[in-house]
Amino acid sequence: MFDPKAIDDPKLERLFNYWSDKAVSNRPAARAAIDPTELGDLIKNLAYLDFDPDRNDYVFTLAGSRVEEMTGRSLRGVYLSEVVDGPHLAQTLARFTMVMEHGEPHYCECNLAFLGRPQWPARRLLLPLSRNGRKADSLLFAAVLQPH
Repeated sequence: MFDPKAIDDPKLERLFNYWSDKAVSNRPAARAAIDPTELGDLIKNLAYLDFDPDRNDYVFTLAGSRVEEMTGRSLRGVYLSEVVDGPHLAQTLARFTMVMEHGEPHYCECNLAFLGRPQWPARRLLLPLSRNGRKADSLLFAAVLQPH
């Protein structure tokens, strides 16, 4: 069960509160209700991902500059499996899918591992989004890197 008090980063806490204000009746926030421009300095740390059931993978539809800097490339139209380091891919896919299936946020302090890049300690928040207002069908990803 997700505990919002576990979020140990003011930016991610602000994002969670923003997302919570957009959610209705314990359902994921509508994707259209989230306006990244309302999030100020956090926009560079955000990415939207859609689930592609044909590939059992997530595709980036939008990514902020800091997320693209973490991966070392432009991400629009790129699949998660193309940027996440092999040993971490299965775990990452499982976590993303859990968030979508349960419609519940997930926060962690973890190491982000992108192909060809050093691992970065980070605080990561995954938030489910919905186009139809009922079932999660995309994710809002936010990460704040921590000093080594």
